[in-house]
Amino acid sequence: MRVGRKRLFTDNQETEICDLYFKNKLSQRKIAKQRGCRQGTICNIIKERGYKARNHSECQRGRLNSCWKGGRHVNTYGYVMVYNPSHPHCSLSGYMKEHRLVMEKHLGRYLEPEEVVHHHNKNKTDNRIENLFLFENGGIHTKWHKCQKGNLSYEQK
Repeated sequence: MRVGRKRLFTDNQETEICDLYFKNKLSQRKIAKQRGCRQGTICNIIKERGYKARNHSECQRGRLNSCWKGGRHVNTYGYVMVYNPSHPHCSLSGYMKEHRLVMEKHLGRYLEPEEVVHHHNKNKTDNRIENLFLFENGGIHTKWHKCQKGNLSYEQK
């Protein structure tokens, strides 16, 4: 119960807020939006009731996270990343490069980690299958690029 401040919620409402946060695992931001108040108000209610806010490992992942933006973004290297936590080669955060997923779908199998998917038009966000080419490994991919720079055909090297 708050002392010295105007109360926005009754005791029952504050109990409901704590239940939404701990039992339903809603974020403070979502609860504040539902209740028409600031996130800090929800945080204060939780603290004043003697609870600790959830730590990072207890936060919602994926679609349930308050910062969820659809599971698709462009990483710092310019590749489109797609949330796919069930994939055997996904990152620790559950993301995969979209062009690898497109190639896997086309081939009907998972790619080996050493296989490299190349973008013909050098546009890393253009993941149409007709723009993608699969190399057996990084060495062959590098050799192909060197041949392109020297205007030699791959077979001449």
